[in-house]
Amino acid sequence: MKKTTTLLLIAALNLTGLAQARQFWRHEQKQQNVGSCHTFATLALLEAEYYLVNGRTIDLSERDLFTRHLMRGYRSSEEMIRGQLTAAAHKKLSPFYKEAASPVSDFDLVKAYGVALEKEVPYESSFSPGMSMLMDKLRNLRTQVNKSASQMKTSGRFSRAAVQNLVSQHMDDRLTSKLSIKPNLSSRNSIRHFAQQFSFKKVKPSSASNARQTIMQQLKTRPVAVDVKDYSTLHRSPGASIQYRYHCVVISGYDSKKDQFIIRNSNSHASSESVSAEGLCKLAYNIYYLGK
Repeated sequence: MKKTTTLLLIAALNLTGLAQARQFWRHEQKQQNVGSCHTFATLALLEAEYYLVNGRTIDLSERDLFTRHLMRGYRSSEEMIRGQLTAAAHKKLSPFYKEAASPVSDFDLVKAYGVALEKEVPYESSFSPGMSMLMDKLRNLRTQVNKSASQMKTSGRFSRAAVQNLVSQHMDDRLTSKLSIKPNLSSRNSIRHFAQQFSFKKVKPSSASNARQTIMQQLKTRPVAVDVKDYSTLHRSPGASIQYRYHCVVISGYDSKKDQFIIRNSNSHASSESVSAEGLCKLAYNIYYLGK
């Protein structure tokens, strides 16, 4: 029976890219106006591996993992927000400050803490602020603090005490609450134990041909994630909220007739995209996949 199941899973990998995506993931993904593509890519690989091992799909919470990423180095969401606002008082921060990360570091968080299910911690919600709205709020607070701090510097009123007072004035209890880690979810433990079976492999291709070789080898058994420079020059995603210079996408299949990869792109309203395999391999600078 186990051998039959394995053969069926291998057969599933030989389907078209879109069919593969439907096998691995029965949900779509939208990062919205948040620099969280690394989180979506990490969980897409883990969800695909879960399907390959268990024969059923799972929908993990990108919001739960991304929040954990934001909290890295802090003991609470209040401390994290206060730290970001304090940094903003001293200099103007990039719009996506502290949002970017490597899938490798994301997977380390999953192995350490697990991750909730999407239904437990939804990325976007109809009844409360979603991740995109919360990050917009945090960015706006940083901008306000930076503007006020600049005025204080101009007038000679800038001091450590003044910064602490300024930051306290801009702290938002609702934002603090919404960016807190939701406690006591048993699903995190089961996913943590599952993830601990694997290691997250990272390959820096030496050339476009080396990138293609690595990707094609892994696609024989599982999807791969790829960091791409200037992805929008390769393919402008329909409905994309923003075109990032550096982006992480998941390759779920290959169309040999057209020499195209089938892409799962968290910055697109489309469930999958087809892009030139040659073009993507030229732009790829990191390749990730799961292994034992």
